[in-house]
Amino acid sequence: MLVADGDPGELIALVNEDADWWDLFRETGSATVNVLGAGQSYLSEVFARVAPSPGGPFRTGEWTDAEHGPRVAGASAWVGVRLVDAEPEHAGWGLLVRARIESIDLADVAPLRHQGGQYS
Repeated sequence: MLVADGDPGELIALVNEDADWWDLFRETGSATVNVLGAGQSYLSEVFARVAPSPGGPFRTGEWTDAEHGPRVAGASAWVGVRLVDAEPEHAGWGLLVRARIESIDLADVAPLRHQGGQYS
């Protein structure tokens, strides 16, 4: 994911078109990007599909509904975005998805870092 500064700013991401949420994002046009906080490495592994979460990934963690989509408690930031193009072009094997940033909420929580194969 890349943040493109501007007015409005945008998030740009390569998205697997077979991802569970892609059809919903394309249909609704909005999403929340949860920037995980320190101590949320297990949740990261759940959404990467390398750790179990019986009942689905949204069963792990504490979630609340928000204007753009679900927000996880304990995140360091939440970014509300609006899809720019519901039929984006491919970039390699992924879709090159652009979304305008509509809101940003920051928490007083250190972000989760993954570097050199380890979380910190």
